[in-house]
Amino acid sequence: MPRYLRGGSLPGSLGIRRRLPTTGATSRAALASLGGGTTLAEQLAELATADIVECQGLRGAIDPRIKPLWRPISLCGPAFTVRSAAGDNLAVHRALELAPAGSVLCVEVVGTIEEVHSRALIGDIIGYAALKRGLAGLVTNAPIRDGRRLQALGFPVFAVGRQIRGPTKSDPGELGQPISLGGVEILSGEHLVCTCVCVRARARA
Repeated sequence: MPRYLRGGSLPGSLGIRRRLPTTGATSRAALASLGGGTTLAEQLAELATADIVECQGLRGAIDPRIKPLWRPISLCGPAFTVRSAAGDNLAVHRALELAPAGSVLCVEVVGTIEEVHSRALIGDIIGYAALKRGLAGLVTNAPIRDGRRLQALGFPVFAVGRQIRGPTKSDPGELGQPISLGGVEILSGEHLVCTCVCVRARARA
């Protein structure tokens, strides 16, 4: 049995309620002043996504066509970036082995629109494995399948839609490299905050 199917814990639900003062940047000092959680992810999870975008000069909002698989749904955590070939998810399996607990799998699928949409990136098996590894969720520009089962598992997914055809497993892809999702550059370790839309929060010291 792969290591990522053993152990782990289920992530909790994160609400977004508190508002960030308009300072022109999502600074750690501004986050700390809210008196929320002790980690950056916990602090960001209390903020409205619109406020984060406003404080970043209207930058960081991912194309809303990458949307929640169901509602209500929320997701917050540091990105673990993955670049995958269209129609293939071997790179996602590799990421399950390496991504730290609490990470958000951010998967850029490369190819033409037709190629990217031709096969589902993941289904309930990967969703279950990701939960066992303690991952926070997944954001991708590709479709997924097994939507009802993923919802029943409680694994947060933001994707472009659904597709019944499953992926191949032949291209290793790339892990930990800068990617682009919905017109936004994402680096591994940068935080994503997702409710109805996803936002990259690029904190400064």
